[in-house]
Amino acid sequence: MSAINHQKDQEGKEAIVPVASINELIERYGVDGIAPTNEAAGSINRSPQTLRKWSCLDCAPNGIRPIRINGRLAWRIADLQKLLDGSVA
Repeated sequence: MSAINHQKDQEGKEAIVPVASINELIERYGVDGIAPTNEAAGSINRSPQTLRKWSCLDCAPNGIRPIRINGRLAWRIADLQKLLDGSVA
């Protein structure tokens, strides 16, 4: 079962975002899939803004990089898995 993360949306209203584990992301999107920033962040125990900052400053740990889809960021699940395993080079 997922934890719940309380965040504020763009209008300042509180939004409840479920935090998925990496295994739940793999189940949902497959190992070769991609996950939106909010879900990717929850799976590696970081805030979504941290992942956005990594993308903007090009300073993600071990060089993982997001994919841009219509101006939004998405993250490869395989890269997130490798990051958690410590095997991204």
